[in-house]
Amino acid sequence: MKRILTFVLFIGVAMVASSCKKEITQVVQPNITIFRDVRTSDWVLNNTTTNPGTTNTWSVDLDIPELDDYTSENGAVLVYIAEPGGQWQQIPQVYNGQSFSFYHSAGGITIDAQAFDGDSPALDNPGALDVKVVLVDSMP
Repeated sequence: MKRILTFVLFIGVAMVASSCKKEITQVVQPNITIFRDVRTSDWVLNNTTTNPGTTNTWSVDLDIPELDDYTSENGAVLVYIAEPGGQWQQIPQVYNGQSFSFYHSAGGITIDAQAFDGDSPALDNPGALDVKVVLVDSMP
């Protein structure tokens, strides 16, 4: 009889314990997508040897105030380019014969365009481009 009562008591405790719900609270931060237009006249050619690695490079700086210190250090910054009305290409990328790359810090990004080997004479001005920047939040 003792065994039956112990067994019934164990089953009762198990049923009560299994009916407890564990609540998990998640905070979901949505991604932020920013669009910018780059005009042909926005590109600047760096053709000096004072800053090795940027010789023969076309550059454009874009203000992105949504890119704060936290996202710059902990999140992800994705950059896409396209000719106006064209298909998006994620950079880094070789696009129209030029190698595109970017770097970022809080407040903005810089897009560079140069010959694919980085050493050849500068190619033509990259021209007008649509730019899409996606900021992905992340929790450390």
